[in-house]
Amino acid sequence: MENQEVKTKSLGANALLWGLIAGGANVLYSLLLYSLGLSFNKSLGWLVYLILIGIMIWGTKKWRDESSNGYMSYGKAYLSSFLIGIYSGIILSVFMYILYTVIAPELIDQMVAMQRAQMEAKSNLDQEQIDQALEMSKKFMSPGMMVFWVAIGSAIMSALISLLAALFVRKEEKIIV
Repeated sequence: MENQEVKTKSLGANALLWGLIAGGANVLYSLLLYSLGLSFNKSLGWLVYLILIGIMIWGTKKWRDESSNGYMSYGKAYLSSFLIGIYSGIILSVFMYILYTVIAPELIDQMVAMQRAQMEAKSNLDQEQIDQALEMSKKFMSPGMMVFWVAIGSAIMSALISLLAALFVRKEEKIIV
């Protein structure tokens, strides 16, 4: 009789796969928003996080059930979810760079114009102060800086979201004494 060995996927490889899936899904969603002219819709922008949460839970649960005998500590569930978020954030950062440099460089100018309109409507600043504030903002709106902040924001959000996602996925093995 042959000894059948079940090959299991490592937690890191599983997180990479699901991170690529999450990143791809968020890129497609971002392209959809861009094509519909809704890139600056904040309400729709939050759906990126719902997509990420769903894929974090799904991917981590899949690894738990297929490669970890159906059990997973909170720490491993957190690590899996966090890695999925990090890989997804890397994909999203690369996409954002391509978006702002190749696909739609005019989006940065549109963001500045939106900021100007908001400042003119809601602040007591005169035109010179608004111009100074926008000049300062433009320094942080280069494609490179925006990618940097997307990467940092993705890491922070992944860390926070993983705290929640791990609660839904963990399943401690019951030890009977």
